[in-house]
Amino acid sequence: MRSAAVTLYRLVHRHLLWCLILAYAAGALWPQLGQWIRGAPGSGVSSGWLLKAMLAMLLVNAGLGLDVKRLRQLRERWAVLVAAVCVSVVVPGLVVLIFAGLVVAWAMPDPAGATVIGLAIVAAMPVAGSSTAWSQNADGDMALTLALVFGSTLLSPLTAIVVPLATVSLLRVESFAGSPFSMSQAAALFLSLWVICPAVGGVILRSVIGPDRIERYKPLIKLANLTNLLLLNYANASLSLPAVLRDPRPMQLVVAVSGTVALALVAFPAAGFLARTCRVGAPQRASLYFGMGMKNNGAGLVLVSTTFALPGPILLPIIIYNIVQHLAAAVIDRFVLRTPRH
Repeated sequence: MRSAAVTLYRLVHRHLLWCLILAYAAGALWPQLGQWIRGAPGSGVSSGWLLKAMLAMLLVNAGLGLDVKRLRQLRERWAVLVAAVCVSVVVPGLVVLIFAGLVVAWAMPDPAGATVIGLAIVAAMPVAGSSTAWSQNADGDMALTLALVFGSTLLSPLTAIVVPLATVSLLRVESFAGSPFSMSQAAALFLSLWVICPAVGGVILRSVIGPDRIERYKPLIKLANLTNLLLLNYANASLSLPAVLRDPRPMQLVVAVSGTVALALVAFPAAGFLARTCRVGAPQRASLYFGMGMKNNGAGLVLVSTTFALPGPILLPIIIYNIVQHLAAAVIDRFVLRTPRH
């Protein structure tokens, strides 16, 4: 069974980019299962608990893969950690403000402004829980990866106010359903329950089960991670892609796609630049790429639904960035991290 899991994992990992594309195509054409996973109205699953549980499982697996002794190494990497968390918010935030300025200067219609607010939500969100799966599959530094998740999550109640509020002020849009501080409270609750607690639980579970036994079942854990990752991407694609195919809105799509691609084009290269500047090793380099480039869009979707009066147009860039970041991660994994450096 172990050898079969190793073979299947290597096959899927080798063709992960194509597997992701197939997952998005399935979400666009056959969204029913994905909508059931997400807990869409009439699906029989309330509040998307299954989707949240799948996100939590990624963090549990990340905790299982963390050797607590390696946390001591973070004392030597604290400057890298602080720089990565700050850059992962500041650089995307500047891109969003540039887009907001363009929307105002060119007097674009309201859906474009709402789309930029969605980009601001993406920029404000902490590191994605799914980054742990990518990092684990690429043999990244799990201590640094989880530290990036925790650090950005602890900072998110502040960033969830500052970045979107600055964007809303620039656009002169009154889209908040209530006080913007409700976004901070929702962010803290969601991320604590579905990100921090599962990761800590995984670390505790590792100490109970024992590192040797975890190592023995590592191929199964990695295969479960990949399967979970593909299902999550399929479920997220099923939320937006069918509607885009039914009722495409060119201006909104142009802003959403160009904005999300711009965010990815600054976030992932910024990680590579930081890795080269700090002269980190290959495991830390992988962690920086996935940690700085990937955002917790699940938290963003929940926050938008509960904070904004008209969430529809704001959700689109969050969902598209989820697709873009995983495609970018697959490209980084295939063509950067697995390519020998000279």
